[in-house]
Amino acid sequence: MTRFADPMVIQCPQCAAHLLESRLASINAYDVRTWSDGCSNNWALNSRSALAHCPGCHGVFWYADAKRLGLLPCEPRPMNRFTSLYAKLTGDKQGRLAEQAEWCSIPLEAKNAQRTILPELPDLLLALKDAAHLTPAREAVVRRTIWWRSSDHLRRRTDGTPVKDAPVLSATATKENLLALLQLHESAIVEDPVEKAEILRQLGRFDEAIALLQPISSDGEKPNPASKIMQFACNRETSVMVL
Repeated sequence: MTRFADPMVIQCPQCAAHLLESRLASINAYDVRTWSDGCSNNWALNSRSALAHCPGCHGVFWYADAKRLGLLPCEPRPMNRFTSLYAKLTGDKQGRLAEQAEWCSIPLEAKNAQRTILPELPDLLLALKDAAHLTPAREAVVRRTIWWRSSDHLRRRTDGTPVKDAPVLSATATKENLLALLQLHESAIVEDPVEKAEILRQLGRFDEAIALLQPISSDGEKPNPASKIMQFACNRETSVMVL
């Protein structure tokens, strides 16, 4: 069962607005569909991002750059005069007075904080232009997400409908992003041979993908992502595939 924990109150690095960062307590991975590029249909996992869109200034920022102010607990049930008096006389055994005191001590800005927004494609493209905060490792995160979004029109939900009705990027822009992500692999910024092989496969460089996957694919055992992607490469298939 997927459950959310108390959100973290953070400050937007750009406008200093108080925001809420969602936190997961547990994730339900039942009936999760995963594709060859590493993307999945698990909504809880997809709601997690290293980047955030601020609903206040509409800027995009990295969670790692935001100041953390503390957790925001759920607002406790209100107490009337009788229940407050009873709790005092009985030693507040249920801790309700303590909960009320803790809630009252929380700044109003934190209580009124808005939740951050999951970045859309324009936010991702904007993050790529932010040279002041874009490290090579962060660039890999952004380009991987753009890669996933650029393939969403090729993915199918369990009912057969596409995740997106149309491509969000042109074929040229999609290839340029994929080549840039491949270069990060070549520079050892990213060390994931399966992902690198998948990029090579989608670029039509099948022999390179197969050579990279052969040492790590299963041999007579239960197929793993590496062996499945290698089979796709052997079949000269360039589209994103369900694993």
